[in-house]
Amino acid sequence: MSVETERQSLVRRPPSGTAVARQIAGLSLRRARRSRLLRVVLALLALPVLATIVGVLSGRNGAAFFEKVLALYLSYLVPLVLALFSSQSVAEEVQGRTITYLWSRPIARWALPVGKYLGTVAVTGGLMLLSLVACYLVAMIPAGGSVFSELPLLALGLTALGVGTLYFAAVASAFGALVTSFPFALMLLYVLAIDIGMGFVPGLLRVVAMTVHLRAIAGLYKPQTSLFSADPHLDATISLPVVVVMATLWLGLTVLIASTSEYRTDR
Repeated sequence: MSVETERQSLVRRPPSGTAVARQIAGLSLRRARRSRLLRVVLALLALPVLATIVGVLSGRNGAAFFEKVLALYLSYLVPLVLALFSSQSVAEEVQGRTITYLWSRPIARWALPVGKYLGTVAVTGGLMLLSLVACYLVAMIPAGGSVFSELPLLALGLTALGVGTLYFAAVASAFGALVTSFPFALMLLYVLAIDIGMGFVPGLLRVVAMTVHLRAIAGLYKPQTSLFSADPHLDATISLPVVVVMATLWLGLTVLIASTSEYRTDR
């Protein structure tokens, strides 16, 4: 084979799935900066910071106060932000028939949903981590030396928040690929019923709720025992793999649904 022939074959070679996913993730980041939804997300993430400031002004601060703020992030704010922002990550591509166009090209089918997923995780995850750090500083600075002594608590909270972002972004992407009409509402119904609602059910069924596992990762989970039921004992060594596996399964479901989207006429 001549050098020219080899060069032409390299030029014609389709890009790898990893390269395509990386390009789509970068494009998602650039588009997110111009999105009106980003302003809504920023407003939502400013609310807990403002609430923490109000709490400090009213005399509440320290680790115990920050734990309450962290619990609100893990149980409610993370799923709300991801449902609002990430449920459209694949839905807009299905609705705009971008997926159908791309599937006619020689690229890996998983590249688009995975790239969109990574892009939205980077945006929402980064903003939520910054928001939580701001809440930590606001809650801890009035307590003096607690800013440094409670850094392990912050580290656990950031870990739980990051893992929660991976999970709920995957759930949102799956709903966005499945239904393009109101994926936000449908995901919220699912999260309220399963990932939040089941967390209030005493006994073994609590393990179904991923918000319970997130609290366990953050060190906030406190099992209760009564005459008729006993909550499961969970910690980070159990809950972290559970949430990661569930996030992977939901992302795999997203890829599967998106890969067959051109065959579905009822959107």
